[in-house]
Amino acid sequence: MQKSAQVQLAHWLIGLNTDQLPDLGLPSLVYPQTHMPPVWQTYLQTYQLAQATESAHEYAFGWQRIQTEHASYQILRQRWQPAQPRACVLICHGYYDHTGLYAEVIDFALKQGLAVECFDLPGHGLSSGRRASIRCFSEYQHILQAILADLPTADQPLFALGQSTGAAILTQHLLEVAPSPWQHISLISPLVRPVNWRQIRWLWRTLSPWVTRVPRVFKANSHQASFVDFLQQDPLQSKHVDVAWVGALIAWVDWVTQVPAQTQVPVLLVQGDADQTVDWRFNLPVLAQQVGAKNPVIIAGARHHLVNESPAYRAPLWEALAQAWR
Repeated sequence: MQKSAQVQLAHWLIGLNTDQLPDLGLPSLVYPQTHMPPVWQTYLQTYQLAQATESAHEYAFGWQRIQTEHASYQILRQRWQPAQPRACVLICHGYYDHTGLYAEVIDFALKQGLAVECFDLPGHGLSSGRRASIRCFSEYQHILQAILADLPTADQPLFALGQSTGAAILTQHLLEVAPSPWQHISLISPLVRPVNWRQIRWLWRTLSPWVTRVPRVFKANSHQASFVDFLQQDPLQSKHVDVAWVGALIAWVDWVTQVPAQTQVPVLLVQGDADQTVDWRFNLPVLAQQVGAKNPVIIAGARHHLVNESPAYRAPLWEALAQAWR
């Protein structure tokens, strides 16, 4: 991230109250690049989304107000569309992430002839909500369902891609919703439970009555050093782990390992075997049983953030996605 762009974006974010964002009505917001608000051009350039925006036939962004059982959120949505899309892929990002970190896979999907729909989860990026927190994982399902109901691509095949927590959200949707709207789902470094799970559960039981958050430890979750450095400078990154989110994850893990299986949709699972974030040796058998992800693509040496891995480790992911999206 260039220092000047980082400072400009950081000043804008400091003055932005994400809990009082205007309901802009995404479908009406289609901006030519030359008429983009200047601060939004800075956002696109800072997060390397400008290339996708320039190459797309149409680009739209806006905030959608979504009411869930426990809260009302303003959810940032963005959409890139080629002139004649043959399908649409919806991307669900991971914990701490936001759409700005997914430029590589957005570019790749556009080159495959797909429209791309992205949104920032509540408490992430430029969506409202307590930072990096959620009361229960069902909140994510309310958000996803509201966005699916508003997609302008009803006549096109619909794919989904989820990284880490985003994959967990898609897994729950697969298990709860029938018939499924998806023609194919890609689970990338999927979360069922993270590494050090017993320790995490013990710490949550011990600390949750007394603290609401703990400092985050940044990991080298990619071989791409520029990405790892970028995360630590990114003004949209939370610097804490929210204890309520951990409690929601614990409840979700108990649920997902016991709910009846559902294998109605083809599922691609891609996992790096040097991932130190999720307990993939535990997770893969669970997902094989629960959603039929029985032939995972294992990338030797790859770390957790596969969509931002270095090119050599990312190449097998692109190959698998291109095959899945045919």
